[in-house]
Amino acid sequence: MMRFEHDVIEDYLEATHAVGNHLLETFDKACTATGIPYYLTSGTLLGAVRSGDWIPWDDDVDVIMFREDYERLAPVIGDHLPANVAFSAPEARENHITVIPRLLYLDSQRIHVGRHRSVEPIETKHIPLDIFILDEGPRHPRLRRAWSLTAHGLEKAAVARYTSIGDVLGESEIGPARRSAELVGVVLSRVLSIHKWRSLREWLIRLPKRRESGQFVAVNYSTARGRRMTFDRDWYLPAGSVEFAGRSYPAPGRTHDVLTELYGASYATPPPESDRQPVHIRGGLEVTLQGRHWKIGPDPEAAQASPKGSFGHQVAWSLVARGTSALLQILTLVLLARGLAPGWFAATITVNVMLQVTVAVNGFGLLRQIEVRRSRDRDDPMLASLFSLRLAFSYASAVAWIVLCLVTYAMTDSVFALALLPAAFWLLVEQTTQVWNGISVVDGHTRNLVGSYLTRRLPVVVLLIAALVLDRWMVPAWTLGMAAGSVLSYLWGYPGAEQWARRIWPSRGTLRTRIPFDLGYWWGLVGQQLRDFDVAAVHAVSDVISGAYAFPARLVAPMNLVTVAAASSLFPRVARGGLTRRHLRLGLTAGLAPVALIAASVALAAPLLPVILGDPYEASIDVMRVACLTAVFSGAGTMIGFMVQGHSTASARIAGYITLGFAALQILAAAVGANLGGAVLAAAFVAAVNALLAMALYLQAHRVAVP
Repeated sequence: MMRFEHDVIEDYLEATHAVGNHLLETFDKACTATGIPYYLTSGTLLGAVRSGDWIPWDDDVDVIMFREDYERLAPVIGDHLPANVAFSAPEARENHITVIPRLLYLDSQRIHVGRHRSVEPIETKHIPLDIFILDEGPRHPRLRRAWSLTAHGLEKAAVARYTSIGDVLGESEIGPARRSAELVGVVLSRVLSIHKWRSLREWLIRLPKRRESGQFVAVNYSTARGRRMTFDRDWYLPAGSVEFAGRSYPAPGRTHDVLTELYGASYATPPPESDRQPVHIRGGLEVTLQGRHWKIGPDPEAAQASPKGSFGHQVAWSLVARGTSALLQILTLVLLARGLAPGWFAATITVNVMLQVTVAVNGFGLLRQIEVRRSRDRDDPMLASLFSLRLAFSYASAVAWIVLCLVTYAMTDSVFALALLPAAFWLLVEQTTQVWNGISVVDGHTRNLVGSYLTRRLPVVVLLIAALVLDRWMVPAWTLGMAAGSVLSYLWGYPGAEQWARRIWPSRGTLRTRIPFDLGYWWGLVGQQLRDFDVAAVHAVSDVISGAYAFPARLVAPMNLVTVAAASSLFPRVARGGLTRRHLRLGLTAGLAPVALIAASVALAAPLLPVILGDPYEASIDVMRVACLTAVFSGAGTMIGFMVQGHSTASARIAGYITLGFAALQILAAAVGANLGGAVLAAAFVAAVNALLAMALYLQAHRVAVP
């Protein structure tokens, strides 16, 4: 066993005891709500009997329940858990390797030190609460021992399926004899699939109950000598209760008999001082709970193995990626403005907004749900289902776009409608690459965004330059460039995507899974995109006014690239650790200072618009200056909105309603301003609406943030 300094162990035990109490209270509430009995067991029961509290060196919580009670609890326990606690079991997750079901505290991260497997067990990543199960075994002791050892062997066979030959050959801490035995085991395990090994084990452990009434055995207990403990039902029923960490919990009615079976007759005597060490401390631990944070230093080599960089590095890479994307986006706008008359430019921008809104509306907030779940649990089993559903919506939106273009052409006989057809392919592919990029941000791999954004935008610029040189086909070049860019971005991201995210057709099996829709994230995304219809609102008032308004209005988003980079990197941190007012202050400072500087620079450069775009854009100079104010207010709203969405689904729902309401108000304000005083007044009204939105979101964030 590894040895650690005393102060490190003290910090570690303080963290694990705090989390253990939280997990046990959570489990107790779930069982109470469902009326399902359970009992404390192992070290938790021993500590309760000895002192009414933790064994000072124990570092996890143990409970036990009868098989029939567990089978009633497993399907419903997820409905009674907070966001930072997950239920994990072999039947629920592919990467749950052992046969012991667990509750996992997701706001904890262990650094695993031990045997390497191709699939890293989720049990090694978080602080757990272990759930042991009492199964009915044969009456005869020898039969019972053979039965339990066979069950243990079947468990080993299933676990071996997670280990490759390369894993065994690359393991440096085992000798030749054990290596040879493990290689044989890995090869033999391939005879059946993981699911079949587990099914065979489940059949075996249920066999005695079908044939005879025997004693109860916790088959998923393991001891140093491989002994399987045998318990009687009468030891548990009628149930008793014990005090543990200041609360009363269910316990076996005959705790003395249970503890004697577990630890021997001298269970009340503590072990020698040298053996009083926590057994799960491993390589390091980081925990956040109720405003407190513990970080137990890992070994240097283990720290280097962590895939996540610092927050500063994540923001830096996100900034590089979004800066590249923003420059190409601005270049696209400039090329379109130079190649199209102002009225047609405004119409094309309106179509672009329609595409963006379609992606937001069509996604039903699934992208943000994927990001939240990935932030809290990298291996959440719902990720595949959420992705499949989003993929189904992607196909639906692409087909709907094709139908809309063809119907528009049939009604108007305008080739403009046919030129928009390639955008259907962009609608289909873009929504997959968005998921990949969101996962990259959550996982701390923001450098992947650079290639994704570059491959997505560059083909548009190249084809628009060619169309501008030829002085024709600007709109077809734009839509074909979007389609080509989406394909290149897909090919770029595919090798790094996880298996469930590589699916090209929505799986019928995953679509049958009950999906926890949360439209709170959807309202916010729709609101963010819907407010870009201010161009369409101004265009409905006047082609001339919209020509002056459209280009400055569309520069608001590129000016916010630093804010969005910081907000997208901050989002998973808030989702994991909660929102504090310190987060709020730092986020606003980091997000607003750069956009204010950029906006001031753009406002000073506004007189260059006619030089760059041509004389028709002389009227856009003052609009641009007002739009710079909008960029600052919009940046504040974006930053706060991300933080509120990361805080909780309830907060995300309120923020979504606020964003959606102000989006509708922005569209109305743009139309009213254009009608009353032209493009400048429309821009001023929009700036005022964005200021009010930022203020409303700030009040909501300040209300839910922890002081």
